Amino acid sequence: MGRYNLAATQRTPQTERTRSDQVENNAGGFVFETDPWAQLDRFLILGAKGGTYYVGASQHLTDNLDRLKAVIALDGKRAVERIAQISEENRAVNNEAALVALAVATADPTKETRKLAWEALPRVARIGTHLFHFVDYRNSLAGWGRLATRGVSAWYEKRSPAELALQMLKYQQRDGWSHRDVLRVAHPRAVTDHHAAMYDAACGRTPDKPLPPLYDAVRLAAEGEIEEAIARGATREMLPTEAMGKARTWELLFRKGLPATAFLRNLANLTRLGVLSDHELLTEACDRLEDPQFPAKGRIHPYQALVALKAYQSGGRAARSQKTFTPLTPVVGALERLLANSWSAVKPTGKRFLIGLDVSGSMWGTGGKLENGLILPGEAGAAVLLAIAKAERFCQVMAFSRTFQKLDITRESSFSDALARTRGLKFSTTDCALPVLYATRNKLVVDVFLTITDNETYAGSVHPYQALQDYRKEFNPNARMIVLGMTATRFTIADPKDPLSLDIAGMDASVPKIITEFASS
Repeated sequence: MGRYNLAATQRTPQTERTRSDQVENNAGGFVFETDPWAQLDRFLILGAKGGTYYVGASQHLTDNLDRLKAVIALDGKRAVERIAQISEENRAVNNEAALVALAVATADPTKETRKLAWEALPRVARIGTHLFHFVDYRNSLAGWGRLATRGVSAWYEKRSPAELALQMLKYQQRDGWSHRDVLRVAHPRAVTDHHAAMYDAACGRTPDKPLPPLYDAVRLAAEGEIEEAIARGATREMLPTEAMGKARTWELLFRKGLPATAFLRNLANLTRLGVLSDHELLTEACDRLEDPQFPAKGRIHPYQALVALKAYQSGGRAARSQKTFTPLTPVVGALERLLANSWSAVKPTGKRFLIGLDVSGSMWGTGGKLENGLILPGEAGAAVLLAIAKAERFCQVMAFSRTFQKLDITRESSFSDALARTRGLKFSTTDCALPVLYATRNKLVVDVFLTITDNETYAGSVHPYQALQDYRKEFNPNARMIVLGMTATRFTIADPKDPLSLDIAGMDASVPKIITEFASS
């Protein structure tokens, strides 16, 4: 692997401000501040729960909430629609940031914004767990007036009896809230006899109206009739704890058809208990994971696929589970293909790409993980890098921190290959100008510079945007810069005044499509 120590053009050091619109990042370098709407996207897509290498979780969340309130005040209608859109389109790492953002919007001083936010609740809180998260966030912000009670009531009233039965039995409590608690706050109308009976059951009263059939399945499960309960629609959440340690239970659930997210989360159980030792079931599991339609149908975000791959590949050790197992090679391969399929599908642009992955300490150190999960920003960046490398035919892939080096990653590489080639690099300080400086020194004609970073650059003697200006003058006046931000900070190296520069959130599921459209425009 070749290493390049580049003598950067002697312009302005990154620790000095060059323009009045620059701000100081957490590392002491001067960069640009993201547009308020781009910052909203970063928060919704990446979240701010886990903190960053430089900023603790509490301060990181506070910073994002302050900017969230400001953007809602700027245009409440646009903000609420954006929150709902990103949630519905499954573009985010998870749904929590959207639930937080919507809760903040329901407490906005403007009545019209509050009304729009409550109307959007079913779009964002699609399952019972989402509702409990939302109610808990909302309860900490404001009281329960008429708009609030009607908004939550609609969540119950607009569901059919069968849909509501599934929500009330599968998702019974979270965050200290149960359906009983929510019903006592919102007082929804019993729009059918089944609704009335379910409200009574949730509140501990004996129903005098018939309950939906799913309640019979739960009764059978409690009586130990596990096979019949599953046949009648009981999910794993409705089964007794003692039944969940048995291989037969998991086999029945698997054959019945585990929902996509539950399937991914329980691949470890299916393997550890020997369910997938059956060749027929192993084949069925791999076929499902490799189905190109599986991510869309199951609402599997690339981050979920990445977490599932890392957790499974480690045999449970990545999550520090006491119940370890030996991963099955076919399942690992199928999860690799799931990760590739989880990004939005695009056609190659035919443009010449130079991809630079930031491998500095802030991207790969343990100070910050995306949404308190298993994944470091650098690992997520490696997944994004591979998705683009597989889509684009003319592509050079490099890694940088204080030096710049080639990575032997191609369209044929797996994520495991990409991670192995990036994880072992020597982490150091950050100079985000290096990709452009490398192309300049080596006289490379590049159409698109794609930089994957947390934007905490400070070590260079020339600012990235200055290096890009010089490159355009000498080699390609239309060279574009795309910056994939891997943390929800307000910083970017992309010049906001440059129409050929773009800043986007790096774990957005639609990243390949956005890149394609911008590169080809």
